[in-house]
Amino acid sequence: WAWATAKKGSWRILLAHLLISSPAWAMLALSNSLGTMLLFIFIFGLVGAMDLPARRTLTAEICRGENLGAAMGFIELSNGLSGMLGGAIGGLFWELLGPASIFYASSILTLASAPFLYLTVKDMA
Repeated sequence: WAWATAKKGSWRILLAHLLISSPAWAMLALSNSLGTMLLFIFIFGLVGAMDLPARRTLTAEICRGENLGAAMGFIELSNGLSGMLGGAIGGLFWELLGPASIFYASSILTLASAPFLYLTVKDMA
């Protein structure tokens, strides 16, 4: 995905990641056998791999070298905190709404983040 990021542009790959991974999250909720679960996890893994090179490249492009270390640190801090918060909220959803709810919630949140990405990069388009 690093090659595609360099060729097509970081924000385009990151936007594609968000738009494709949203239904991929929902597909995980629909898996009803080991075979479909493994297939959906494989697809989700391919799509999930788009994120890191595109996100890091976009961060470097937006920072233009200034405060890049601080920006990367903030991203990792955000990922760590959101992972902890997401796990707690996911556990609550699991208990209240059932196991599939965590995948649907992730799908909705991922899709909802796409407009915010576009607002951030609209001048780069």
